[in-house]
Amino acid sequence: LANGKVSWQFGGRYSWVGGLIGLGAAIAAAGRSYEDYRPGYPAPQYWDYNLRVAWTHRSHTLSLTALGSRDTFRITEDKVDRDGDGKWDPSPWEDLPFDPTRVLDATFHRAQLRWDTDGAVMDQTTRLVLGYDMQSSLLQGMGNLSNAPEQAALYRFESRLFHESRVATGGFGTMVLGAEGYVRPVRVEDYRDYTGGDIPITRDLQGYGAAWTEWQLQAGPLWVSPGIRGSVHAFNEQLHVEPEPRLSLRYRMSDVVTATAFVGRFAQMPPPQRYAEGIGNPKLTLTSAWQASAGVEARGPNGLG
Repeated sequence: LANGKVSWQFGGRYSWVGGLIGLGAAIAAAGRSYEDYRPGYPAPQYWDYNLRVAWTHRSHTLSLTALGSRDTFRITEDKVDRDGDGKWDPSPWEDLPFDPTRVLDATFHRAQLRWDTDGAVMDQTTRLVLGYDMQSSLLQGMGNLSNAPEQAALYRFESRLFHESRVATGGFGTMVLGAEGYVRPVRVEDYRDYTGGDIPITRDLQGYGAAWTEWQLQAGPLWVSPGIRGSVHAFNEQLHVEPEPRLSLRYRMSDVVTATAFVGRFAQMPPPQRYAEGIGNPKLTLTSAWQASAGVEARGPNGLG
C-alpha cells in the first residue's frame, strides 16, 4: 500500500506535499503545507508526521507509535538591500532572544510503546510515553494573536507510564485496576516588555501519580460502575493528595433507548504558564471540581446512534 499527493497553487503561493506508506502491520505518513503572502501579511507553515508499527503473537500485541508536528504563524517581512551590496539586509530582530514576527510557533513530538494482552479472564494494557512540547509567542491573553513583542515561551518534556488490568470475576462482574504516573520538567521564559539583559525564567518539575479501582456490575438492564481514584500532584513547591470517587450508571430502557448518568470528582494541576513568574500567578493551587451528567442514548436503524 502506497500513495502520495503533491499540489501547487500559484495564486496564494500555496503548496502541500504528503505521502502514505503501509506494509503489513506498519504504516507511516508525512505532510507539509505552506502559505506565503506579500510582506505584512500572515504566513502559516505546518509540518506533520506519524508512524505506527505493530506486532501480534497469540493474545499479545506490541505496538510503537510516533507522531509530531511543527506549526508556525508569522508576519512576513519585506527583504531590502539598503547598502547596495547585493545581499539582503539582516533582520532587525537578530539581536533579540525571540522573533516578534512569529505570532505562533509550536512543536509537538510523542512516542508511545504499548503492550496489550487479550486473555480469557484478564485483559491488560501497558503504555510508556515520551514526549516534548515547545510553544513560543504565548501572550498574556493566552489566545490573543498579535505581532507585538509581548511574548513568552514554554518548553516541556514528559515521560509517562500507564497500566490497567480488567479481570472478569464471574457473577461479580468485572474489576478494573490501574495506575499511572509521569514526570514533566518544564521551563517558561517571559519576554514581555523586553529591553535587554536577563529575562524572567520559571523552571519546575511537575510530578503526578494515581491509582484506581473500579467495579463494573450488570444486573438485568442495569449497569453500575462505582470506582475510587487516589492521585498525588507535585508542582511549584506544592504537594496535593486527592481522593476522586466516581460513579457511572446505565439503564437499558429498551433495545433502542438507554439512560445514562455519571457523577465524579476530578483534580488537575494548572498549566505551567499559568503560575510562571511574570506571565502567570505563582499563588495558583490545584484545580478540583465535581462533575455530573445525565442523558439518553438511542440507536437507530443499522446501529446508527
